[in-house]
Amino acid sequence: MPSRRFRGGRAVAVAGALAFIGTGLAACGDQPSAPSASQEFKVAIFPGNIVSIYSYIGVSEGFYKAEGLNVTLVETSAGPQATAALSSGSVDVMLNSPDNALSAKQQGFDTIVVAGNLKKPLFQLMVKDKSKFPRADDGYPAVMQDVVGKKVSTYVLGSTMDRLVKLLLQGADLPTDSATFVPVGGAGQGATALEAGQIDVQTDAINAGIVAELSGRGSVLLDCSLVSCGKAVDAAGSMSQAHWTTQKLMDKNPSAYKAFVKAQEKISAWAADPKNSGALLAIMEKYLPVPAGVESAKFYAELQEIMPRYFSVDVSKDAINASMEAMLETGELKKPVDTSTMVWSEARLIKAP
Repeated sequence: MPSRRFRGGRAVAVAGALAFIGTGLAACGDQPSAPSASQEFKVAIFPGNIVSIYSYIGVSEGFYKAEGLNVTLVETSAGPQATAALSSGSVDVMLNSPDNALSAKQQGFDTIVVAGNLKKPLFQLMVKDKSKFPRADDGYPAVMQDVVGKKVSTYVLGSTMDRLVKLLLQGADLPTDSATFVPVGGAGQGATALEAGQIDVQTDAINAGIVAELSGRGSVLLDCSLVSCGKAVDAAGSMSQAHWTTQKLMDKNPSAYKAFVKAQEKISAWAADPKNSGALLAIMEKYLPVPAGVESAKFYAELQEIMPRYFSVDVSKDAINASMEAMLETGELKKPVDTSTMVWSEARLIKAP
């Protein structure tokens, strides 16, 4: 399927999910240089998803340009694809979860986080008919007993979604294989599969939960941004998404990364200022499509309301370590990796709850 990339807020079609023009910072000289108005900088994002909103703000409101970066937003469909783009040098920064960065680290890539993005668990569990889940009102961990034996959606196998559900099952003292994981390809496909009864539980990002409830086609069964879902999920979720690069790329042009992080901090402040709500709404309307059957005004109002709960540019070492411990328990990591090298020395640090 053709992918699309965004430059300064304009979409340009390109062929292939990882087909990119240029080689980003990999094409720059070996010596560090200061960013200029023509400094090319590519950022991997997830298209049409609220998690990418800071990037959309950055190009639309000129925050990157003001810091001397000519940012191109490159669409990737899932975490592993974003990792592939970063590992190949096709992008300079990827938006991704710690577990995918850890997988890359295990494979020998020198992944390093430069700025946070989300401070709460990204994914929710949704169902078509909550009455078929008798422990729904009992919260976590009891509700996971209702997930046992069910078919649970994921975009692709081996993704962050899989790991979240496995963590939830594990934290409830249930086998991680007690649910069947069904790859559906994306948010729209997941909702269709749930409606058709092909899956019992849809795992998806926060905006999909809003759509399900506003359309009346489903209900949120578990939202770990509102309730505790166990120490592992809470800790890992304290930086469920962040901006990552590799040490090799950063060493070639550290000033460009400093400029990028400075822009992210300004974007965060801008998004939190109520006086910018009108401009924020316009950006959402441009880049975050409203599915059929959902009232757009309510959809965007919900997104704006939840943003302060989810977004932060802070970096959490605890989130990386919690993700590593979970992956060691599930066998996705064969041995511990050195997480001390995965955090930029100038990153703004927080501690997980």
